[in-house]
Amino acid sequence: AAVERAVLASAGEEAARPRLLGLESLFPLVASGQWLPDQRARAGARDALGDEPGGAARLVSWAEVEGCGAEAVVLCCCGRTAAGAAAEAEQHLLSRPAVWRLPALRARPPRLFVVDHAAFSRPGPRVVDGVETLAALLHPAALPPALVASATAGAMRLVAEPEADGPPALLPPYKWRFEPLQ
Repeated sequence: AAVERAVLASAGEEAARPRLLGLESLFPLVASGQWLPDQRARAGARDALGDEPGGAARLVSWAEVEGCGAEAVVLCCCGRTAAGAAAEAEQHLLSRPAVWRLPALRARPPRLFVVDHAAFSRPGPRVVDGVETLAALLHPAALPPALVASATAGAMRLVAEPEADGPPALLPPYKWRFEPLQ
């Protein structure tokens, strides 16, 4: 509750609540459902696909993903660690030029994160860990540094740099990699 209050105090206005795309699989492409939309809201975000808490996880199209206007992307691929989700992103997501047009990937630094699925996989006390992780990724300045460090300990972020000689407006190729947040 304290995390939610701190985040909502800093991100209370709709404009300060980023449109967050949460995916739990990239092949097939699945938007996370059940309690995950509620976790996103409690972490100070808006669901980029407009999904509501309690709705089932669902297959989505690439057109939905590419058109959702996500300002942040968090991948918590089912049954995978952050490194496993990063490998899925490399294979199935980042090879699609249209994905690089999302505001989350055009931002510098990009706002694409991969996390362990464990804090998001089943209802119970760990749901709070998932809210803390999302809040720390999206609103780190609103939380105590020690909480940000512990909540993001297993998370990774996308690092992307334009090729040395290409203008920054060009979409891939980028030099990119995933690296731990800490």
